[in-house]
Amino acid sequence: MSTLQDAQNLLPSLSRAEKAILLQQMIAELGDAFPGVESRPDVCGGEPCLVRTRIPVWLLEQARRLGTSEAALLTGYPTLHAQDLTHAWAYARAYRADIDRQIQDNTHPVPRSCKQRQTQLLNKVNIAEKMALFSGHFSPKVVGALNGQHVKLVKFQGEFVWHRHEQEDELFLVVKGRFRMELRGQEIDLHEGEFLIVPRTVEHRPVAETEVQVLLFEPASTLNTGDVVSERTVYSPDTL
Repeated sequence: MSTLQDAQNLLPSLSRAEKAILLQQMIAELGDAFPGVESRPDVCGGEPCLVRTRIPVWLLEQARRLGTSEAALLTGYPTLHAQDLTHAWAYARAYRADIDRQIQDNTHPVPRSCKQRQTQLLNKVNIAEKMALFSGHFSPKVVGALNGQHVKLVKFQGEFVWHRHEQEDELFLVVKGRFRMELRGQEIDLHEGEFLIVPRTVEHRPVAETEVQVLLFEPASTLNTGDVVSERTVYSPDTL
């Protein structure tokens, strides 16, 4: 009997934990067990990404855990193919602990002790200076965090996608310019110095004829496109 046949006969008698350990050892031996996934120090800080892309595996796995379908992911990322997602799910299963850590590191700041908070120097934030650091539209940037909430800055121009947030309320404060918040059956014009709170589950779409600068105040879990996945979806906004 060959070694392969011995292994096949032994496999049914192993527990799930033992099979998981065996799988990890096999992956380590094979090295290139996931040809569709690569880690490069110059791409996404070395986090495992799908080959030829800057899309980390943890980002796709997080979206799947939040209920995003494969069809929606392929629509939102038109350069991806079904096989790419197969590679991502296989990698996420094999390295679940690493993926969990990467999701945690990228979506939740590391808590600091009370002593560290007391000794940390506080810095004020100049909104105009922060706004000058980016030019893209509908791509929010985090400039502050408190009590599980994010303070974000964003620039609008044109029409955004219709969407809603099932769990989060959002505050929109116009810093400079003006825009129109479209709701189903209602339109609200917002000018500099005015703000609007859009309650959770309310479908809405910001529209700006010319560029407008907006401050957002919302839970850290808020996805900019809510229940919709598109090329404008930002799963992990940059921090300025």
